[in-house]
Amino acid sequence: MSRIPHREVLRRYRRVVSVLRYLVATRQFSYVDRLAAAMSVDEVRAVVIEALRTVKSALDSAVTVISDTGSYTCCDIRTEEVPIYAGGVAVKVKVKKSSRPDIVGKEVVCYQCPELPSEGEVARLLDDVSEDIEVARSISAYALSLPTESRG
Repeated sequence: MSRIPHREVLRRYRRVVSVLRYLVATRQFSYVDRLAAAMSVDEVRAVVIEALRTVKSALDSAVTVISDTGSYTCCDIRTEEVPIYAGGVAVKVKVKKSSRPDIVGKEVVCYQCPELPSEGEVARLLDDVSEDIEVARSISAYALSLPTESRG
């Protein structure tokens, strides 16, 4: 059992969980799977580096979408239905304006860009994981769960 209370793990690593939730919503489960199975801080560090690199790449090509319900920054846009496990990350919108003209007037699923963790959050995570690997498993569980409150 983790020495850090589970709710404290979520509070401390909210942005790390946000990054992983985005990856789960976009069906990139391997990051969460590898984090849950990690046996050392080195494995956790490798997963975090790869996850952040993937999300930073998505942020580089992010698209702004404006609809009747608001303005969204989408790291991924698709046309399928919103998967049940993408709650809080994906939102279906009818595009009124966009930085991508080919989707204006269409209904799309916007996978909202996650907040990146600060270097302090990542350092704290690695310190905590080096003391207690269960922290990584808790983060994985939170990433696979639906958020309590949605974004938007």
